[in-house]
Amino acid sequence: MENDKDTLRGARITFYTLLIGIVVTGFVFGALGCIFIKPRLPYIFGVTIGTLAACGIAAHLYYTIGKSLDMSEEKAAGYTRGMAVLRLMLMGIPLVAACLLPEYLNVLGVLFGLTGLKIGAFLAPGVLKIIKKFKKEGEREC
Repeated sequence: MENDKDTLRGARITFYTLLIGIVVTGFVFGALGCIFIKPRLPYIFGVTIGTLAACGIAAHLYYTIGKSLDMSEEKAAGYTRGMAVLRLMLMGIPLVAACLLPEYLNVLGVLFGLTGLKIGAFLAPGVLKIIKKFKKEGEREC
């Protein structure tokens, strides 16, 4: 039972570090894009929508993994495949919205925001190391 709590705590910490990586990536893409892309406001809205969508997709992935752990192997495999298709469709919604509303959302900004999901996954171990480095010695380990 104690091992299950440690596993869940580790998964939750990984999820939070993923979210931190997504948001940091969104800020970086937003700031760099403002230098090069005009008009700025639709670009910033696009990056914001893409970043929020990436955070939502990460939350859905976290929820899906947690729920599939309580299922049988066959049922979990089908469930996770179905949820993966749903996440792909959810990625398309902000892109379609940007294509239909180019005066409000920049397609490139939305793409950069959604890319934060992938980059955040690569940054998550580094973010965790930074968090551990700044923890005080008397505090609990992640």
